[in-house]
Amino acid sequence: MEKYAAVILAAGKGTRMGSGEGSEIPKVMYLLDGEPIIHSSVELVKVAGIEKIVLVVGYKRELVEEYFGDEVEYAVQEQQLGTGHAAAMAEGVLRGKAESIIVFYGDNPLYKPETVRALINLYENPVTGDKPTVAMLSVNFEDPMSSFFGRIIRDEDGEVVGIVEQKDCSENQLK
Repeated sequence: MEKYAAVILAAGKGTRMGSGEGSEIPKVMYLLDGEPIIHSSVELVKVAGIEKIVLVVGYKRELVEEYFGDEVEYAVQEQQLGTGHAAAMAEGVLRGKAESIIVFYGDNPLYKPETVRALINLYENPVTGDKPTVAMLSVNFEDPMSSFFGRIIRDEDGEVVGIVEQKDCSENQLK
């Protein structure tokens, strides 16, 4: 059993990017420095030291599968039912094969490997040895209204109590 496995979400159509239904390629196959965006996401995970990688594919999945072949494993999201649903599609592929799972976006490859390793270190909590149920990275934007990302909802103590897609946010949550 692997200590860590990566689930990389790569099923989206890319509607916000102007692709989607009728588009020739899914958003993760758009080129970034001459390679599909998803290539950078997979390389990030490998350089961070995670060997077991599952791509959750959906829209035009054959393009992603053709690009990677058997270099990674695949889970399929037939219907686009959100991020949580996409991540859940990897459960069958990973059950009993990894102690902990890290979920990445296939269209957000710009994290540094050392940031991923720092997250793992935080999760491992070498001071107390206690592992939390979830460890996650989030970003504070100087101008959150310029972002199309969802919002991490926190309570008065700063604890995460929810995640809301931008389109579903209240005015207060958008800020």
